Amino acid sequence: MSKTILITVAASGFGKIAAFDLAEKGHKVIATTQVYPQMSDLIRKAKELGIALTVDKLYVALGDQSNFRNVHPKETEDFVKQLQAAAWTAKSSTNC
Repeated sequence: MSKTILITVAASGFGKIAAFDLAEKGHKVIATTQVYPQMSDLIRKAKELGIALTVDKLYVALGDQSNFRNVHPKETEDFVKQLQAAAWTAKSSTNC
C-alpha cells in the first residue's frame, strides 16, 4: 500500500537516504529542505535516478508557529511540536 510521507531535513544524512529509499519503493514522498539550493540538489539527484520525489522548502524556527495557523487549526500545536522535535533531533545529532 502506497503512503504519502513527509520527510523534514531531507537534504542530507538519514532524511535524504529515507526520502530516496521510500520513493523508490513507490511511496509518495515530500522531501523538505531548509534552503532553495538544497532543493535543487535533491531535484537533480531524483531526476538522475529516475525517482519521483516532491521537493519543497520548509523551514520552521523553533518557537515559530505562525506558518501553521491556517493549515490544521485544531492540530497546529501538536503538529508544530512534532516538526520541532524532528528538526531539533536532526540538528543536535548529526552534522551531515
